[in-house]
Amino acid sequence: MLFSSVINILEEHQIDPHTDSLVIGVSGGIDSMVLLSVLKKMNFRLIVVHVNYHKRGTASDKDQELVMKTAKEFGYPCIVHAVYPDKVKGNFQKWARTERYKIFESVRNECNARAIAVAHHQDDQIETILQKIMRGAGIESWQGMPVLEGYILRPLLQVSRSEIQAYAKEHNIPYRNDASNFESNYARNFLRNEWIPYMDQLLPGWQKNIAGIPQKSVLFEESLDYIVQHLKTAHDRIGRKALLALSENLQKSVINHFIKKEFGLVKSVSASSLDNLQHLKQLQTGGYLELSKQLIIVRDRDSFVIRTIEEEAIHLEKLLKKEDVEGKSVLFNGYMFTYTNCIQRDYGKALYVNLSQNDWPVTIRKWRNGDRFQPLGMNGHKKISDLLTDKKIDASLKNEAMVIVSFEETICAVIFPQFKNSEIGSISENYKCVDSTKKALVIQK
Repeated sequence: MLFSSVINILEEHQIDPHTDSLVIGVSGGIDSMVLLSVLKKMNFRLIVVHVNYHKRGTASDKDQELVMKTAKEFGYPCIVHAVYPDKVKGNFQKWARTERYKIFESVRNECNARAIAVAHHQDDQIETILQKIMRGAGIESWQGMPVLEGYILRPLLQVSRSEIQAYAKEHNIPYRNDASNFESNYARNFLRNEWIPYMDQLLPGWQKNIAGIPQKSVLFEESLDYIVQHLKTAHDRIGRKALLALSENLQKSVINHFIKKEFGLVKSVSASSLDNLQHLKQLQTGGYLELSKQLIIVRDRDSFVIRTIEEEAIHLEKLLKKEDVEGKSVLFNGYMFTYTNCIQRDYGKALYVNLSQNDWPVTIRKWRNGDRFQPLGMNGHKKISDLLTDKKIDASLKNEAMVIVSFEETICAVIFPQFKNSEIGSISENYKCVDSTKKALVIQK
């Protein structure tokens, strides 16, 4: 059963013992020793790699001795790496895994091997899925570990721990037990040693149900794929009306899925960050919401666009020359800018910025922490953040405010976020229009 399962997995992923060599990580424990024996039986060309963490004294050295002895008997080269975790702070298991895979990948590159075989099995998969569920991961991530993930190959993933134990006993495969695996001070060990055995008593067969979750997760992901394809209007944007027609929870799933597909898993966002999407409906053109440290979602008329912060810095900063707007209009971020006659002024519908020849060109950009200007009628300066608070700008919209900055880097005006019945913005005392002002930069919604 175990041997045929491994053969089927390798054939399904086109891993051929006649043409492919593999790096195999062997700790000396039952799982990796069984995998080593099975791949040897299939006549694979293997490079055995053992990492000695020196965490268990002589026990760690005996693990190494067993792996080296078995590799020699099988006729395989054995590469041993010694690492010392004495100065490691924080999560040892996470650190150890990172170091281990760095070593595996280095050997794989050096030997030009097809993949790195590791001994994760079905019980590991169940533990992984349980941890993801308990940590609040989205349904689409409940698929657990794939058989082939980049260069990482898991030939035993459809084999249970009990099958591995039976195979080791039947074929007299030597192995060593790591005593630390029986300590429940790590989440995975607690699940394995205490929680899972207790569940086996209460709900026999429950593990089979958990093992079926990845298939349901795949179905959910396929559903999201279908929805996203029908909402997408370009590679980086989604139709606004169609997205807002979905429930808020579905909006979160769709946006998260869209980001994973278009930007890669590294840039997926947390559930707490997705809560910002409740403000999507209020976004005006040019407005945005932060999704992560790297990504934002921006409204662009009838679409929502996903951009990186670096991209948005380009989109939300504009250098405006006098000749660009003299007698003609420029639309930027939902506002119209025109340098024109201002003898007749309607302060309820526009801002009028009195610019001298030396103030040009001006820059329109998002306000930044620390920005200050001199509000109309005031002698001193005020922080933009305080001005927005005084004007009762909603906290979710504050980041959308813009400033107009003169060539000499003085803030001439603040433009408020667009929302119903609001003022357009505030003019600096030094840039107000007076009776003699004939021309001004006029900003209108």
